[in-house]
Amino acid sequence: MRSFWSVAFAVAWRVLHNVFTTPSLFLPGMIFPLFFFTAFAGGLSRVENIPGFDFPNGYTAFQFVFVLLQSAAFGGVFTGFSVAADFEYGFGRRLLLAAPKRSAILTGYLIAALIRACFACGVVFAAALIGGMHVDGSALDLVGLLGLALLVNATAALWAFGIALRFRSIQAGAAALARPLGDCVRLGQDAPATPQQVFASGGQVNAATDAIEERDAQRALERADLARCRGLREVQA
Repeated sequence: MRSFWSVAFAVAWRVLHNVFTTPSLFLPGMIFPLFFFTAFAGGLSRVENIPGFDFPNGYTAFQFVFVLLQSAAFGGVFTGFSVAADFEYGFGRRLLLAAPKRSAILTGYLIAALIRACFACGVVFAAALIGGMHVDGSALDLVGLLGLALLVNATAALWAFGIALRFRSIQAGAAALARPLGDCVRLGQDAPATPQQVFASGGQVNAATDAIEERDAQRALERADLARCRGLREVQA
């Protein structure tokens, strides 16, 4: 059990160290939620004056919950990109060989996703307070909201991990993760209602799957040709 948690914490520390020391990995998860919060809470602030809008704390607080859950989902999805990068560049395979229990690797990535979500939620909450949001809920309400955000983060992270471990490529994984990322920012649109619409929405994922399988088959043929050439050289020598 001790080795399990040592591997999990080591993987989580590595992911978090790479994220917080690399601006290209750290900034997108922060900028996207703040951008949507500014666009919705700032640009649509006059919505609270429309007759029929009776949310007592104002439109900023009304929009805050959506942006908070969105930032948590972003943290999980972007951690999935880290998983895909590790396996694409070969580090993930070394982890699989070194870890006594492979579930510890997944746990470490999940811990990193949860910590990223907590940090992103803190940034969004601070931005909301600076923007004049009124908080009338109790401490228990805030804890419940944070728990819901972490649940959304864990769900998005596990989905992203599954996609990353299936494709093991950042480009193919990005195509497959485009759907949940779009769901995070989609408002007022209906989900696919017919089987034809569902299959059409999955066409991009199927295309990515076919591309990965074709690439793996090509690499297998190249390795077989290389082994055959080496065998011929040894025979000739």
